[in-house]
Amino acid sequence: MGKTFLPGGTIATYGKGAGEYEMFLVKMPDAQSAAIALFDWKKELEGAKLIPAFGGYFGKDAGRSVFVFTKGAWLAGVAGLSEKESDAKARPLASQISF
Repeated sequence: MGKTFLPGGTIATYGKGAGEYEMFLVKMPDAQSAAIALFDWKKELEGAKLIPAFGGYFGKDAGRSVFVFTKGAWLAGVAGLSEKESDAKARPLASQISF
């Protein structure tokens, strides 16, 4: 995702052309590191909006919509979709993340 504060992770691209979006997952050393990375990313988001159900944030990153959240030591999210669409894609992703 091009963030200097993140180690390598996994990015999956879905769709084609204008309908393309990404889902990403990064394993941090522990939950505290994931929370710090989330806060660092929040600072870079334009119009960062707290999404209470996830404890994550939705906003624009370099002109592209991003929804990012943590679950334990994992930082995950969706890029390239609206807030509502991101929520719908993030819920199954979050349910598959195990501590």
